[in-house]
Amino acid sequence: MLLIRGLVFVAAIGIWFYCIYDVIRTDAAAIQHLHKVVWLAFVLLVPTVGALAWLFLGRPEPIGSRLFEPRHPAGRAPDDSPEFLASLSDEIKRRRRAEEIRAQDEDSAAIDEEIRRLEEELKRRAEEERGDEPS
Repeated sequence: MLLIRGLVFVAAIGIWFYCIYDVIRTDAAAIQHLHKVVWLAFVLLVPTVGALAWLFLGRPEPIGSRLFEPRHPAGRAPDDSPEFLASLSDEIKRRRRAEEIRAQDEDSAAIDEEIRRLEEELKRRAEEERGDEPS
């Protein structure tokens, strides 16, 4: 009986030290529910409860999730996929370029139309001047 208690105590101490290390090394932005310093204080001051709470509630990826799911499931949401986000960025750039080209084409068409109108006006004025001159 004493051996079992000793093993449980050693396991609890090991888990406690692991949780302290895990809280310290985990990026603060990825931690869930509480601030990193609060989690560290909770794990340090309430060892067993704090360590278990950290493992199941505070970690970015709860300890049990690795047992039942693949690390990066194929069916994750598209906005979690770097490839999807890159393709969105490329699509936005492509659409902006197409919009710029379309705007340039419209500007070019307007300029071409203005040039044609001015050329016709020049021809008309030239014909009027030729017609007004005495022969």
